[in-house]
Formats: sequence, C-alpha cells, structure tokens
Amino acid sequence: MEPANDYPLPSNREGNGARLNLQHEVFRLILNNQLLTTQLFRGFSGRALNVGTGTGIWAAEFAAENPAAHILGIDLYALSITPVPTICAFRVLDAEKDWDLPPETFDLVHARMFIFLLKGPRAVLRKCFEPLRPGDMVEF
Repeated sequence: MEPANDYPLPSNREGNGARLNLQHEVFRLILNNQLLTTQLFRGFSGRALNVGTGTGIWAAEFAAENPAAHILGIDLYALSITPVPTICAFRVLDAEKDWDLPPETFDLVHARMFIFLLKGPRAVLRKCFEPLRPGDMVEF
C-alpha cells in the first residue's frame, strides 16, 4: 500500500519514470558524468541513503560504480526497476513523516530535486543528518 500524500507532480507510479530518468541524465551532464559533486566517494565502500530515490536510477548507478557499497533508496512510491542491484534495497517511506532509520547508520546521504516539493523542507533537511555517522556527508 502506498501512502496518501500531496505530491504535486506525476510520480514514477503514474508512468512518469521517463521524466525522472531524463532529469537524472541532465544531472549527469551538468556534473561531468559524475553522480556526486565530490570525488571523495570514488571506491566508496560504506552505506549510502538515497532520499527521494524516484526510479532508483541514481542508486543503481552508484551501486555499479561502487560495488563494495550498500545503498538504501527511500521514496513515497514502490520502485519498479529491474534488475535491482544486489547491494541496493528500496523502501517506501515518506520523507516528511517519521523515519525508522537508526541514527549514525549511513556514511553518505544523497538527495536531489524533491526538497522544493515539501511542505516542511527544513524538517526533512534536518532528518537527512540524523542517520549520518559523525564526520560523513550529506549531498543535495
């Protein structure tokens, strides 16, 4: 069952994955074919959280580039990508509601292109730091 929400754009569930994947490709072009703005995570072997994972394309590509990593993608809607990389897991979770993620669990939290859609963006931004290990990174 998917959560009731006020998401104002067509979702991956509604067959709008092409828009989300094109948006991802635009980011790849802007970032010189990189998934992050930092080079710090080349060969990343930690745990990454992808907030607002959409189609899961960022998580899947990050997994392909970092096969020793473990990635969790969370989104309002269930994912429909196949095949799912073995080092990826995906969960339906509303970023504006309580997260049941343990604190200090992730080395990297990645989010993009959904903050402006939130009713309470400051609260969600704060939440992005809660599951982060001390000294590690959030990238928006």
